[in-house]
Amino acid sequence: MSEQQPNNNNNHIEYIDVMNEDGTPTGTSLPRSEIHRLGIWHKVIHVWLVDCNGDVLIQQRAANKESFASMWDISCAGHIEAGMNSRDSAIKELSEELSVHLNNQEQLEYLFTSKKKFVLHNGKYLDNEIADVYLLTYDQPIDVKSYKLQVEEVQGVKLIKHSELRDMAERIDPTFVPLRLENQPFEECTYKQLFDYSIKREMSSGYGAFGGSGRCFPIWSDFTTCITEQSIELCEPYRTDYLECLHNFKEYKSRASSDYGKDSVERTNRVKEAIQQVQDYEAKVGKEC
Repeated sequence: MSEQQPNNNNNHIEYIDVMNEDGTPTGTSLPRSEIHRLGIWHKVIHVWLVDCNGDVLIQQRAANKESFASMWDISCAGHIEAGMNSRDSAIKELSEELSVHLNNQEQLEYLFTSKKKFVLHNGKYLDNEIADVYLLTYDQPIDVKSYKLQVEEVQGVKLIKHSELRDMAERIDPTFVPLRLENQPFEECTYKQLFDYSIKREMSSGYGAFGGSGRCFPIWSDFTTCITEQSIELCEPYRTDYLECLHNFKEYKSRASSDYGKDSVERTNRVKEAIQQVQDYEAKVGKEC
């Protein structure tokens, strides 16, 4: 993994705009240290990087971070400095943390805004943040070795499956910065929108998680054919097959014919054939996308 040299400008005092809890600005700003000492509401950005396979880039926070040190986290995140807007801040953080330089702001897709409250270090660090969440989608596989990391902020990056990320968020994995509060049901968590959004795009377009490739299109076609003729509940097995193909290429397992209806054998063979075609194609081109 390549790294860039640390920035030696350690005397800079970062000011952050003070927000009301509803996200509206108060018109004042405070040093970042005061924001967290007093538990002031403030804005941050979260950027998720996803490739054509639906794989998600996550970063490991530096060991000297004042919050959640050495834990795995969002692809890229940071405070919005006083006077800056969230989109410009997202572009700035991508450049600084990962050396990702965007030529077009529209490459960043705004998803939603999420609020979180954390009390850390026995109450000495209060984090009341309002996060604007963005998505950056690649039309090719992500090469983690291509990133030049800001070593003061990030000590490593890796790719995980979209389904694995959801699992970590849902059970509050101790190695990952929480996306929800411990006493908050996942179904009520604002961040659940990230996963709902990806499923909606997958099932409405036939393309991959967050808009990746359509390598499982034949299976998706079975799903769309089903919902034009039957209720959505009866089409759930088709959707399951599609997502298995999309995320993990799990070995197809036959289900009882009662789950599939009269055409179960024929459809089972179609799904098996579609998965085999996908695997043959990827073996030929040498990559999944």
